[in-house]
Amino acid sequence: MAAPVKLPKGYGPKLGLGSFASSFASGLGRGMDAATRQREEEEERKAREEAERKAKEEVERRAKEVNDVKAAIETQIATLTAYRKSLIHECVTGQRRIMESDAQRAAAQLRFDNPCPKG
Repeated sequence: MAAPVKLPKGYGPKLGLGSFASSFASGLGRGMDAATRQREEEEERKAREEAERKAKEEVERRAKEVNDVKAAIETQIATLTAYRKSLIHECVTGQRRIMESDAQRAAAQLRFDNPCPKG
């Protein structure tokens, strides 16, 4: 391949060529032909697609983690709710007795859980 030709600035307009022809001539002077430009654009497109694919995979992975944690928390809430209902039922029906020490322990826990009550 021959060495690229460097055209003088304004070469195209002096010959009466339009701006497109001038741009084309300067592009040839830089040695950039259509095939090279097309290859570079294709490489850039592939690089963008790869970056987008990686970003999408990362978002999907993190969304799955969030959904897994959410499901675990919902399961725990359901278990604790069922336990609470069962405990209330046992206390109301007399199957479980609540002693003064239980009430004191619950009050102490309440103060620990909520150190700054509203009011």
